[in-house]
Order: sequence, then structure tokens, then C-alpha cells
Amino acid sequence: MAKTAKQELVAQIEWFQSIVSEYKNTQANPPEGIDTQALAGAIEQIEAKISELQIKLEVMVAVALFYPDNNLRTSPLPVRQLCGVAHA
Repeated sequence: MAKTAKQELVAQIEWFQSIVSEYKNTQANPPEGIDTQALAGAIEQIEAKISELQIKLEVMVAVALFYPDNNLRTSPLPVRQLCGVAHA
């Protein structure tokens, strides 16, 4: 069954949040030889991506509330079509 655009955004947000959590754990106890500045930069970039996806999700929910007949709740529109994002 195809995911709705909303479900796909939620899945992406959760996936990125799990990566940030792992990176922050690594940052708290960095192994020898890890570039902590690069790790901090990666965390910052991922958190920015999470914020971007959360905004898209909030807009999608707002549109669904104001225009209930728009099929956003049930449409199997992949998020990459909606916002040009590839899901890893």
C-alpha cells in the first residue's frame, strides 16, 4: 500500500531524528580520531532538514484543515513529488 504524502513526511522526520540522536550520542562520547566539528556540522544540517520537513508537514495539515476536500489525507502522492525530496 502506498503511503500518503503526510505519512511519508512523518517517516522522513522520524528517520532524520533517529540519525540526529545517534550523532548526538557519538558527540557525547566521541571515538578517538572522529572530527567533532564535522559531526557538529552534520547535526546542524540534519536538524535544519528536520525543521524544513516539519514546516512542510504543518502546512500540509493546515491545508487539510482549511480545505477538507483536497484528498491530502488519503492521496497516495509520494512526498518526492510533493516537495522534491528523495527518501533514503
